[in-house]
Amino acid sequence: MSRNQKLLLFMFIPLLSSCQVAGVAVQAVTGSIGCSVNDNPTANLQPGATRDIALNLALNDAGKVIELNETAVCEYQGSMCAGGKWYSVWYGDQDITHTINLSDDNQLVFKPHNFCIQVHDYEEQCAAGNCSASEQFMVKLHYSKTIQEQRKAQDLDWKQGEMTDVSLVNGQKLVNYGYDVSNYRVVFGDLKSASTAGKLL
Repeated sequence: MSRNQKLLLFMFIPLLSSCQVAGVAVQAVTGSIGCSVNDNPTANLQPGATRDIALNLALNDAGKVIELNETAVCEYQGSMCAGGKWYSVWYGDQDITHTINLSDDNQLVFKPHNFCIQVHDYEEQCAAGNCSASEQFMVKLHYSKTIQEQRKAQDLDWKQGEMTDVSLVNGQKLVNYGYDVSNYRVVFGDLKSASTAGKLL
């Protein structure tokens, strides 16, 4: 999934969440051409199962060490079929937001829910060791008004895979943007069955 697709997913998830709040299950939603229950990799996973995804972030900002050590508790909601392909659906607590105000007036924003909606991509793309959790799971870097104007002037738009006001970043991307990052580590936890996991939402 591209960076733009992920950003669109972050914006679209609140619409999906209204179905969950109303008690509409998404498990084994079928009807799309090319989907078979037998092909669903999470067919035996019960809604309510959880995974913990731990984030450890540390950076030096204008001589001040800033740390963020938080865990996203992700609850499996079910699976859905789109375009002939199965997707697992995971939610986190949508009321939690951690914001770090940086000295350049940019903001780092971590929402546990945003980690959770990346679980499917991580399991699909990184299962064979092609990437790591620390590469795959990203936080948002919200740009200051000044930086937004600069990015507009540079024509960093959707055609170039960028947005003017926000970027998805991991540790390496933060370094590339000039930040002094001493640690960016994400640990993808073991699956906990629905019988042992408490309800999240």
